[in-house]
Amino acid sequence: MAEPFETFAIPDAFCERLVRIDTLGPCRRLVFATRDNSAGDQAPVISAKLIVSAEAMIEIGRMMLAGAPEDGLLAAFHPSTEHPN
Repeated sequence: MAEPFETFAIPDAFCERLVRIDTLGPCRRLVFATRDNSAGDQAPVISAKLIVSAEAMIEIGRMMLAGAPEDGLLAAFHPSTEHPN
């Protein structure tokens, strides 16, 4: 499999917590938030939404528990030397 590459700049989004996980057919939408420090009560603001397949969710969980990418659905999306952890 070829090494993945970005065809255009994809901005990073800082997230402090996972707000919810929505089911979209066979996929899951992860909704993340961060605090809005400009608001007096530091209200949580949605900062990113990520849609992945249910199978990828399982692989993401395995990778997070293991602390490193392994062979599997997301093996091609490992951190490179250009983008260290």
